[in-house]
Amino acid sequence: MPVNKRPMRYAHSDGHTDVCYSEDGKYLITGGNDGDIRLWMGLEDDDPTSHCVGEKALAVKQMGKRLFVGTDNNTVQAYTFPEVEPDGIITRFGAPVTHISVSKDGNTIAAASEDMEVHIYDVALQKSTVIASHTGPVFGVELDPKLEFVASCSGDGTVRVWNLSQNKLGHSWKCVPICNSFLLTKVLGRPSWLPSTGQLLALPNGKQVCLYKRGTWEQMTTLTNAQVEKELFRSGDIFKLFFHFFLPLFIALDSCCPLTISALSRRPQTMSSFSTVMYSYMQSGTNLSMEGLDWVLASTGGELAGSLTLLVVGGSKMAASSSTGGTKWVCQKQLAFNTGLIAFRLATIPSMAMNISDPPLKSTEFSIVTFSPCGKYLAGCTIGGDICVWDIKQELCVMHEVIKNKNQVCALAWNPSGSGELGYCDLTGQLGTIEGCIPVELNSNLDGSLKRLFSDHTLVRLGWCCVCHPSRADVPGSCPADDLDDDDAQSKVSLKISELQPPFQPSATPQHLQHRFMVWNSVGIVRCSNVPEDVIDVEFHDTSVHHALYIKNYMHHHIASLTQHALVLACEAEDGPSKLVCVLLNCWDGTREWQVDLPEGEGALCVALGEGWLAAATDTRMLRIWTLCGSQREVVTLPGPVLCLAGHKHKLIVVCHVGIGVAGDQNVSYCVMNLIRGQMSPWQPLPLTPGSTVQWIGFSDEGTPFMMDSTGSVRMLSSKGFWLPVLDTKTHVKGKSDHYFILGVSEKFQNIRAVLCKGSHYPPTTPRPPVVEIPLQVGLGDVTTERGQLEEIFWRSTLTGPSIPDPTDLEKAAKEAIIKLFALACRSDQQARAVELCSLMQGPQVVQLAMKYASKLGKSHLADRIADMDFSHLDVQQRRLIATSQVGDALFSAKLAPANEATRLSSMDRVVLPSPEPVVKEVREAFVQRLTARID
Repeated sequence: MPVNKRPMRYAHSDGHTDVCYSEDGKYLITGGNDGDIRLWMGLEDDDPTSHCVGEKALAVKQMGKRLFVGTDNNTVQAYTFPEVEPDGIITRFGAPVTHISVSKDGNTIAAASEDMEVHIYDVALQKSTVIASHTGPVFGVELDPKLEFVASCSGDGTVRVWNLSQNKLGHSWKCVPICNSFLLTKVLGRPSWLPSTGQLLALPNGKQVCLYKRGTWEQMTTLTNAQVEKELFRSGDIFKLFFHFFLPLFIALDSCCPLTISALSRRPQTMSSFSTVMYSYMQSGTNLSMEGLDWVLASTGGELAGSLTLLVVGGSKMAASSSTGGTKWVCQKQLAFNTGLIAFRLATIPSMAMNISDPPLKSTEFSIVTFSPCGKYLAGCTIGGDICVWDIKQELCVMHEVIKNKNQVCALAWNPSGSGELGYCDLTGQLGTIEGCIPVELNSNLDGSLKRLFSDHTLVRLGWCCVCHPSRADVPGSCPADDLDDDDAQSKVSLKISELQPPFQPSATPQHLQHRFMVWNSVGIVRCSNVPEDVIDVEFHDTSVHHALYIKNYMHHHIASLTQHALVLACEAEDGPSKLVCVLLNCWDGTREWQVDLPEGEGALCVALGEGWLAAATDTRMLRIWTLCGSQREVVTLPGPVLCLAGHKHKLIVVCHVGIGVAGDQNVSYCVMNLIRGQMSPWQPLPLTPGSTVQWIGFSDEGTPFMMDSTGSVRMLSSKGFWLPVLDTKTHVKGKSDHYFILGVSEKFQNIRAVLCKGSHYPPTTPRPPVVEIPLQVGLGDVTTERGQLEEIFWRSTLTGPSIPDPTDLEKAAKEAIIKLFALACRSDQQARAVELCSLMQGPQVVQLAMKYASKLGKSHLADRIADMDFSHLDVQQRRLIATSQVGDALFSAKLAPANEATRLSSMDRVVLPSPEPVVKEVREAFVQRLTARID
C-alpha cells in the first residue's frame, strides 16, 4: 500500500488550527488562530478562498450545503457552502467554541465550548439541549451515528458518554490529562464512533487507543504501535544521570534538538561550549555508553559517587529548584545549536541531592482518533507528531508516519470520498495530507468520477477492465462481477481513482477570485471584478486595434476569449438559458455585438475564437461553432467532458476527458480541427507528467500547439505528430511554491511569455506583475557540455523552424550548430558519429563545408564516406549541387596533392604524378558522372 506524505504548507498563523473535508471530499476546509477560514481545492491549491469570520476560528465542520464555524465570539455560525455567505447563528456559549460535530443528514449539530457545556441543536425544531456534565473546558464532542449518544472529552480529565434519549450520563472514563485551558492543553482526547452503526467507540488513552462496545461499554481491544511506544529523547523529556567520577565530564549530543543542562550544587557552575567533540581530552579508561538514540554519554571514571546532572532536551524553563543548607541551586541558561555535534565540558560537580515531582508528559500520548469512512480503519495522532492507521479487524498498524519537526497535531480528518487520504494540521498552523493510507474502495467512489464515465454494469479491477453491454445486463453470467461473491469482490475490486480536472480557460485565473483575469494573451487583457460592482475591463496592448472597453457584467459572464477581431463572453444558466455574447471590434458594417441563447439545459464551459469563427463547448458534451457574425455552423459531439479549448486563425484544439485516470493521472485526449477546410485530426492521448493536470494549452504566434502541465513542463506538438518537451519552467524559479503563468509562445524568438507568481499558480490583478521571457530549451540530457548545448540548439532550431514564415535566423543557427558538432566529432576522432551528423545536414553548403573540413584534417576516408552517403532527404536541385565541380575539386585535389604537402594521405594516394592536372580533370569528370547517376 503506497503511502505519499505530501510536504506541509502554511495555512494559518501559529496556534490551534482545525481541518475538515467537504462532504464530497473536493475541498479541504481550515480554520485558524488568525480568524480566517480557507477552502482549499487540494493541498497544491495556491489560491484558496479565504473568509474572515472573527479573531479566531477554532472549529470548522461542513455537511450538506452548510458550513459551521465555531469562533471566539462564543457562537456557532452557519454559512452557505461553498459561497460562504452568513446563514444564521446556531447556538451561543459563554466562552469560545472548541469543537463541532454534525450528523450525516445535517439536522443535528453538537458543539463544545470552554464554558464546560455541550449544546445539541435540532435544526428541524430549532431547539438546543444543554449538557453540563463536565467540570472543565470541553475539548471535543462526537455524535453517535444513530443519535442515541454523544461523547465528549474535557479538561476535567474525563471522557463521558451522554444518553440523549434518557438525558443522563451513560459512562465515564478518566483518560485525559487535567488542564483548565483549551489553548494550553496538549492532549485533546477526542473520541470517535464507528460510522453507520456506532457499535464501537474509540478513545485515546495514553500510549494506546481503546475500543469500547456500544451500550455495555465493555473494552473490546487495545490498539498500540511499538514505534510510538519506544522511548525516544524528545523535546521536553527530563533524564536523571548519576555519574561516579571526580574528573571533568564530557557530554556529546546530536543537534536534532536544543539542550538545556541544569547543574545543581552549592554554588553556580560554569559551562563552556566547543565547536567540536572533545574526545581528545579523555583520559585512559574511558567508559563510553549509549544511553539513547539522540545522545551519547562519555566519562573518564572517577572516585566521588552521588554526582548528578539533570538534562532537559528542548526545555526552556528551569527543570527543578531545591535547597540544602540554606543555599539555593540554580539552573544554567539554555543553549541551542543547529549543526554538528556539540560537546559540553562541565566543571566538577560535588555531591548533591534533588527532588522531582510529577514526571513530565510524554510525547507518545495519543490525542485524537477518528474512524475511516468505511469503518475498517482507525487513525490516531500523538502530541509528538506521530500519525498511525490501524486495521480494526486484524488489530494491526498498517501505517505510521511522523510529521515534519514532530509538532503537536491538533486536527485530523479523513477524506469522505473514500480516497484513503488523511488531512491534518499542527500547532504552527501548517496543513498537510497523507495519501494512500488505506486501499481505495471502488464502491465508495461510484457516485463521483467513476459513475460519470462508466455504466452500472462496468467492473473495474486492478489490472483489467470489463464493460458489460446494457442489453445483456439481465443475462446470468454475462457480467464478470457475477462470478465474484461479496468478500471476493470487496478484496479484488480496489483501485485508486483520480478526480476529473474541471474545465478551464487558458490564460485565465480561477472564477472564485473577486478580482481575476478572464483572459490575458498577446492581444490584450480581460479583467473581471466583483467588488464593489460586477464589471469587466478590456485593455488592448496595441491601442490601434481598439480602444479600451468597460462593460457592466449584468449577465454574470464567467468565461471569455479575445482576438484582434472579437471578444466573446459566456455566462452560466441560472435563472434562464446560458448566453453567449460576441462583441465585434472592427466589423465593416458597424455591427457592434450579437448574442445567442444555448438550448435549455445546456451551459457553456469553454469558449474559443479564431479568424471568422467562434466555438463553445457545453456541459452536454457538444461543441457548437458559429461564424464571427453569428451564423450557426457545425455541431460536434465530443467523446467526453470537455477540459479546455484554444484557437488560432483557422485552427481549433479541443481537449476532453476520455476515461478515468489511475494513480493520480488524468486520462485526456486532444484533436486539432481546421475550420476552414472542415477537417479534424483523430483523437490522440495528451501526454502529461505522472500525477499532473493540464495547466495551459494554446497555440504559438506561428500556429503550433503548445501545452504546459501543473509540474511546469512545456511541450510542443511537432510537425511529425509527437509532443516534444521544450521547457521546464520549474528550473527557472527559486521557491517550490513559485510558478509561471503562461501568456503566449513565440517560435521565431524561441521563448515563452509568462508571469512569475510568487507562492501561487496565478498572478494578482493589482499591482499588475511584469511579463518575462523564458528561452525554450529542448529536454535533452547532458546540456552542460559543449556537445549537449550544440545538440539542443540544433534540434530546437530544426523542430520549430518549419512553421515560421522567415526562418533564416533559425536555419543559420541550425547550420552552425551541426557543423560545430561535426568538427567536435572529427577532433575527437569519432568518424562514425561525424558521418551520422552529415545525414542530418539540411543544405548542400553544409555538406560541402563538412567535406572540405574533413579533407583539411587529412581524413580522406571520412571524406569518401560522406561522398558515398545517401542524400535522399534533400531535393534534386540540392543533390545535384553537391555533385558540382567545386565539390569534386575540393575532394580530388586533396587526394592528388604533391608529396611535399603536409597533408597525410593513405598509402594508395601517395603516388606522385608528373602532371596531375589532366588526371585531376579526367577523374573529376568521371566522379561527377558517377555521383550524379547514383543520386538521380
